Amino acid sequence: MPETGTLEALTIQSDPARFREARLWIASIARRNGFTEADVHDLSLALNEACANAHVHAYGGRTDGKIDLRVEAGMDRVRLTIRDYGVPFDPSRYAPPELAQAREGGYGVYLITKLMDRVEYRRTGIGTCVVMDKSRRADPR
Repeated sequence: MPETGTLEALTIQSDPARFREARLWIASIARRNGFTEADVHDLSLALNEACANAHVHAYGGRTDGKIDLRVEAGMDRVRLTIRDYGVPFDPSRYAPPELAQAREGGYGVYLITKLMDRVEYRRTGIGTCVVMDKSRRADPR
């Protein structure tokens, strides 16, 4: 991350009502660092999907779980880290959705990998840490 970058953190509960706060938080940081609205959209959606996965899978739908968010942002890249303390995610067991067959849910990991430039899942002693990178696109103006 460039020396001119910022490091910010936010902790929310695994309550979907709190995800809007997280989306607004990442959008504000990305805009301050010169990211395009397309990048802001991608970052916000990827963060929302990661939080939703923590809510549903790590915490089994509970709204009292802890989700730690951390962002390192510079003029060329954003690194977003989402940490939960619930049931760990095993990426080796993940199978992408069959896009030709419509279904309700199950697209979170797929969307995150399509929206971000790099995604890494780290198993921790308790829970999962998702690290996502997004490089800034050239502004089309």
